[in-house]
Amino acid sequence: MVETFKSSKLFYGKYPFKIAYKRLYGFPKNDLLSDRWGITQQWWFDLPEDEIDRNRRDNCYRFLNGFGDVKYNNSSLTHVYFLTREDFERAKKRYKELHEEYHEPFIDNLVEVMDKYTSKVELKKSLYHKKFRYKVTFRFNQYFEEKLGRELYDMYRDNDNYYLNPNVKRFDPVNIPTRSPTYGTYRYLWRHSPYNLYAIYCLEKIDMEMLTFVASENIGVITKAVLIEELDK
Repeated sequence: MVETFKSSKLFYGKYPFKIAYKRLYGFPKNDLLSDRWGITQQWWFDLPEDEIDRNRRDNCYRFLNGFGDVKYNNSSLTHVYFLTREDFERAKKRYKELHEEYHEPFIDNLVEVMDKYTSKVELKKSLYHKKFRYKVTFRFNQYFEEKLGRELYDMYRDNDNYYLNPNVKRFDPVNIPTRSPTYGTYRYLWRHSPYNLYAIYCLEKIDMEMLTFVASENIGVITKAVLIEELDK
């Protein structure tokens, strides 16, 4: 039986419904499936078992392309996002053997609720780390790596109105390159990267505003936590 998850967010800020399918498209060509010793490669997603399975996935993809406004995210699974419950329920009736997960909003009027907010919000059962109302994420660039990240760490590490996520905490100067005693090569305790999430959580709006004043051009996204229990207030 396919598991159904209740979601408190709109996917891509727009879609309230999602079905996760076995991967539907983007398979490697046949000549890539074996190496020069004739051993089949192991892929991080499942491949069609046979031609019947491949045709089934092709037909499912064409079926979904016949919908109105849908969005795809093709990874180990193919995630398909729907705007309306009508489209979602229609898709659930076809190609069930390819379905892996269902995601639907925890309240029927989630779109209307989210549209009431002018800023980015996240509906939650509790605040960030049980205490903080705002989450500020940062754009990673050379200035952030070489200067701003360390300044933010020094400024907010001992301030109870802020919570630094582990990546920001790693601007602690103790995270410096060290030499491996075994091989004589440099070993990094931590390597900063644009693929890491750098975020600081703020207690109240005034704390968030002070942080954004300091970080200014490196601010990525500001998200406010709205408790589900607050929706009726």
